[in-house]
This record gives sequence, structure tokens and C-alpha cells, in this order.
Amino acid sequence: MAIYRLLCAPRSALCALALCASALCAPLCATAAQIIPIKTLPIAQSDQFNFFPSANQAMGGVSLALTDSLLDPFVNPAKGARLRSGSMQFFGTPTFYSISRAAGGGQTLPVGALLSRGSLFGGAVFAMQELNPSRADQIAFNQPVFTAGARFAAVPLLPAPEQGRNKTNRYAFATLGRRVTNGFSLAGSILYADLRRIDGVDQLYAGSQSVKQYGGDFDARFGVMRDWENGAALEALVLHDRLAMTHDVTFAETFYDPNLRFVTVRPRVDRNLDHTNTWGVHLAWQRPLGDSGWRIGTSVTGNMMTHPKLPNYQIVDVVRPVPWDPGHSAAYNFGVGVAQHQGLSTFALDLIYEPIFTHTWGEAPSDIETVGGAVIPAGGRTTENHFTFSNIVARLGFGQDIPIEGARYPLRLQGGVAAHSIHYWLTQDDHVQLTSRRQYEQWTEWAPTWGVSMRFGGVDLRYVGNTTHGTGRPGITQQLLTPGVLTTSDAFGATGILAAPNGPLTLTPVTITTHQLSIAVPLP
Repeated sequence: MAIYRLLCAPRSALCALALCASALCAPLCATAAQIIPIKTLPIAQSDQFNFFPSANQAMGGVSLALTDSLLDPFVNPAKGARLRSGSMQFFGTPTFYSISRAAGGGQTLPVGALLSRGSLFGGAVFAMQELNPSRADQIAFNQPVFTAGARFAAVPLLPAPEQGRNKTNRYAFATLGRRVTNGFSLAGSILYADLRRIDGVDQLYAGSQSVKQYGGDFDARFGVMRDWENGAALEALVLHDRLAMTHDVTFAETFYDPNLRFVTVRPRVDRNLDHTNTWGVHLAWQRPLGDSGWRIGTSVTGNMMTHPKLPNYQIVDVVRPVPWDPGHSAAYNFGVGVAQHQGLSTFALDLIYEPIFTHTWGEAPSDIETVGGAVIPAGGRTTENHFTFSNIVARLGFGQDIPIEGARYPLRLQGGVAAHSIHYWLTQDDHVQLTSRRQYEQWTEWAPTWGVSMRFGGVDLRYVGNTTHGTGRPGITQQLLTPGVLTTSDAFGATGILAAPNGPLTLTPVTITTHQLSIAVPLP
């Protein structure tokens, strides 16, 4: 497998949250991905950011040729102009997700309102989220124990693992826009996330005792839209996103005191920064094909990302470690979609191609001599990594309305599937050892989706579910020794100390299941 690096995961998901109105970004969430996620390992990204309402999420998240009355105002704030003037809607979308193999879970309660008065429209959302720890961490992050065979000093009490506790994240979103004339509208929005945990990050520091996460993400966007009377629509969006997270990682460091002739353990805290800045542009167009019931849509998205600081994740024995320091990425996607509404049935299909180019490098902390005798000065590049991605996203969805006798509105059943096929080539140049290597990786993440909705008077009730497959989580393979156990070797006598390895890391397949309930109530 390739080494993991989720260069912009948090925000791509966060964008999926406020942008999608439903969801730092997951490839399979119900959004056109105005912030494009970059992954180099099939690590399982939880649905912690997928909690806003969506009318199409149960249909695989199709979006290119099919409007989404619930999600659209959060994806592009200018789409809030489609709210009926003089209306106000209050909504709540309690969302729950769980990861198989006791790898964690979470629950989120967002509440918000959208309103339209005259030429102005806007809204706000606030969400509280609690993330549950992975029970597997009780094995991976245990306190050190010792076996007989040497003299050991008293072991100091190490901090309780932060990843063993529930953590709370908070999200706030606001938008405001104006209808100008002739179907033209413009609007802006901001989203801030106060983060105390991004699910899965603690699994990426092999051998650590505790991982404390804190920081935030700020996303600002400005959108314009033009609706024509024949049903055609054109939209444009510019955005800026700033992710700033800190990971304080505690390791249990063993050392031998030659004066006291004791082995003991002491905590060592490494501070890792995860900073990514993104500028993005998105263009999309839709139109009906005559009166056939068919619609067609296209979109183009571009992201320019800078990575001032990237964490030094420690996933050993997966592949050769790739040093990370500064870097930058250019990510694009080009999509086309079709949809048909015929009677009580709806069908939609999206196909998206994603070329991505990422360049990262390691910097010398001091002058380093190469094997050829040359000197790399402090701050010079010791290793350069070039990633070239060629990804494909496909979404397919169906909907069927079932009339109910005596009811004004039909029961709506929806189903679909979303798939994200990832292919990339890595070229790594080691300027110290004067070597170069190439590596190719590919995998597919896919998720079936389903849902049901019903309207009673003006109240909308909706349920959406999905299960993501094709991903995994790093885990500890117990082999010769138990993680965290220190032992002595008879070959070295009482003075020889061997620290037991943590064992080779593996990606254990997991599935992520999400359930969302949504209620929208019109207010006078």
C-alpha cells in the first residue's frame, strides 16, 4: 500500500459539510466537491462532516444535472435565491455514523434556518458533534509493562490517551445574498469549525501513547447564479479555505541510565502542524433537453493548494517513509451528468474525471553531505516527491414516488451508488542517497445509498443511509511481542536492553455506516 497523506482531507470534508449542506469531504458525500480531496492511501474517512440535509444524497449524491433544493444553498450560497420569497424554513438533521471493528463513531445535531424576504435571502446553521473513541485504541495505546530480567526504575505515570476520550467539535455557518434582476443572484457564506478531533488521525502515529488534536478550519466563498425561464442555469463560485490543526503526540521513550544502571520510561511530546490553504474556482451549467424530461449538466472545478506544514505521520512497515515538509497541489475535476424525470420516476448519472498534481519535499535542518560528496545546505531539499493522480468519480441514482390514498403528497423512495476510483504514480528523488524510485497505487471506494421521504402538510420528513466500502484503518498486527512490552535478551545479559517493536502496521478493512434523519418545518 502507499503511505498515507490526506493533504486536504479535513477541509474537503468540512466543505462537504457546509457546502453540501449535508456534509473535511469525503469523495462519496453528496457534493460536487468544490474542494477536491487528495488521498494516497485507502484510509477510512468517517462521515463526521456529512450532516447537512440533502434531497439527492440517497441517490448516490448526484448533482450535475439534478437540482437539490436542500443542499444547493450550502454548496453555492447564490442558490439560496431559489427559496420562495417571503418564506422561512427551520430544519434539524440529527446524524449518526459508526465504523465497523469497533473503530469509532459519532453523532451530530445541526439546527438551522433559511429565509427569504423581498430581494434578500440568507440563513445560519449551528452544529454540536460528539465523536466516540475507537475501542481498538485500548490495544494500540497501552501503558508500557516490563518483564523480568533486568533492573528497572519506577515507571512515571504517562498521560491518559486523549484518543480514548469522547471529543466535541462545533460548527457555525452563515450566508447572505441578494436577487438582482432577470434571474441573476449573488451571495456569500462563511463556515468555521472548532475542531478537537478529526476522526482517524490518531491512528496515523504508530507507537504513540496519546494524540491530542486541536485547531480549526475557516471557509469563505462567494457565488453568483443565473436562472433562465426555460429551466437552464449557470453558476460560478470562488472560495478560500484555511485549515490549521495541531497534533501533540506523546511517545513512551525508554532509556538506560548508566550511572544508576536502570531502565526507565519517560514521556516525549512531538508537536506536528497540519496547515493547508486552498483557493478554488467552480463553474457549472444545466439545461433541459426540450420537453423530453431529460436534463444535462456539466461542471469544471480547480483548486490550488499550498501546504506550509504537513504532519510527520508514522505509519511504519507499510511502505518506505516519505518525508513531508512544505508542498503544493493543483487539483481539477471535469464532470458531465444527465437526469430524467418521467412521471413518478427520476434517474440521474454523474461522471467526473479528476487529474491532480502534488509536489512535496523534505528540508535539511542543517548542512548534509550526500553520498557523492556534495553538500546540501540547511533548508535545501533532501527528498522530493511528485504525485500524479488520475481519478474517476461515478454516481448513479434512482427515485420513485408512490402515491398514497388520502395523502396529498406521495411517499418517495430513493437509492443509488457512488464510486471513487483512485490511481496515482509516485516519483521520489532522494538527493542525499542519490537514488530515485517510482510507485503505482490504485483502489476504489464505493458506497450504496438509500432513503425515504414524506411530506405532511408543509413538514418534510426524510431518512438517508449509506455504507462506505473499500477503505481501511491502520492497525497493529500482534506478532512476536506485545506492543508496549519491554524485555531483555539473554545474549546481552542484564545490561543489554531491547525495545520491542510495535509490530508491522496493516490496513484492516472497515465499513462506515451513516444514518441521518431530517425534518424541515416552514415558519410563518
